[in-house]
Order: sequence, then C-alpha cells, then structure tokens
Amino acid sequence: MIVLPRGNTLELSVTITDTDGNPYKLAEGDTAMFTVKAADGREEVPIIQKLLTVQDMNKDGDVEFRIAPEETIALKKGYYLFDFAVCIAGEDFYTAVLTDTFKILPALGDKEAVPI
Repeated sequence: MIVLPRGNTLELSVTITDTDGNPYKLAEGDTAMFTVKAADGREEVPIIQKLLTVQDMNKDGDVEFRIAPEETIALKKGYYLFDFAVCIAGEDFYTAVLTDTFKILPALGDKEAVPI
C-alpha cells in the first residue's frame, strides 16, 4: 500500500526482480510503467502514469521516479489502485508489482501556503 497526503511529493524506488527473484535491470528498449487508476478496468483512464526507461535507474539498478504535488492536489481523499509493469524489448509484458492500494489522505495545508 502507498499512502500519500494529497498535494505532497512522493519519491519512489522500485527493485525489479525476475520470476526467480533475481534483480532485473532495465535494458535499452525496455520500459516500465507506474499506473494509478480510480477503479479496475482497462477502459479506466489513469489518474497518474509514469513511463520509465533505463535512464530512470539509479546506480543499483532500481527504477526511481517522483510524484509531484500537482499530480495529487486535486484528487479526492480515498482509495485508488496502482501497479508497476515492465515491458521487455517491446514484447514480453510482466506486472512486477501486482495491483495494490494507493491511499490519498486529506491535507490541511499545501505548498502554496508555505512561505518561501
């Protein structure tokens, strides 16, 4: 489960493993996709979607990405769904992180309310 107050920054790092549990590093031509939706269904439009490539890996081979405050500030508090999938060389497709809960909490302040 991912829990995030609405309008906050979230930095994520995902370790991809193969079917034997060994670390898998994205190669050129591979893509990964982080998707958040309000409900299950292919026709459901993603609320948040990140297309990630080898350029998004850190030195350990984990995929890193960021959800910016603007991506969640307008969301209603409640439960959403997310998953993380990998497409190998544009052909084989694997859901590396199975569908789980993405919970948006209310936030009493936001970044515009913080003096700089």
